[in-house]
Amino acid sequence: MLTSPPTLHVRRPSPTTAEFTVSTRPPLTLPLRLALLLVFLLRLALGASVLFLLYTKWLQSPYSTPYQLPAVPPPFFSEDNIFYLLYLLTQSPLGLSAARLTASTPTWALLAPSLLALYLCILRIHTTESLLVLRGLGIQTASTGDTFLGGDRTRFIPTEKICDVLINEAFKGFGAPAGAEGGGIGVEGS
Repeated sequence: MLTSPPTLHVRRPSPTTAEFTVSTRPPLTLPLRLALLLVFLLRLALGASVLFLLYTKWLQSPYSTPYQLPAVPPPFFSEDNIFYLLYLLTQSPLGLSAARLTASTPTWALLAPSLLALYLCILRIHTTESLLVLRGLGIQTASTGDTFLGGDRTRFIPTEKICDVLINEAFKGFGAPAGAEGGGIGVEGS
C-alpha cells in the first residue's frame, strides 16, 4: 500500500524541456496520506523512545553528571528547559522502568539494536528518479537519497559531453524498475 510498481510520469513545462520521472510512490489519496502520517508518527515515537533508552543508559555511566534541579522551573524556550523536562521524564514511572531495563542490559547489547532501529526510522519508503532534458543545454539526472537525512543526488551533463543516453530496465524480484543514465566524456558520477 505504501509503495507501488514503478510508474513513469512525463512533464513538458516548455517546448524545449521535458522531464521523465520514475517513482515507486503511489498516487496520494486520503487513505494513503493517513497511512503515511501514521507511519511517520510511529517512526517518530520509535526514534524518540530509542534515544530515551540510550540517554538513560548514559545517565548510568560514570561520565554523566547528575542534574541539579533548579528551585524555579526554567523558561519554556531555553536549553535548560530541555534538561529539566528530560529529568522529569527520567523520574516518571516510564523513565524508571527504562532505567531498570538499561541497567540490566550491557551497552554493546543495547547499542547495536538501537542503531538499527534509528536507521530504520530514517529510511525512505519509496524512491524517485528523474531525467530532465533541456534542449541545447544538456540533461540533469536526479534520484532521491536512501534516507531522509541525505538529499537528492543530482548530476548535470552538458550537451557537448553527452555520448549516449541509455534507458534500461533491470529485473529485480518480480518487478522491472526502469532507470535512465546519461553517459558523458569526462563527467564524474555523484
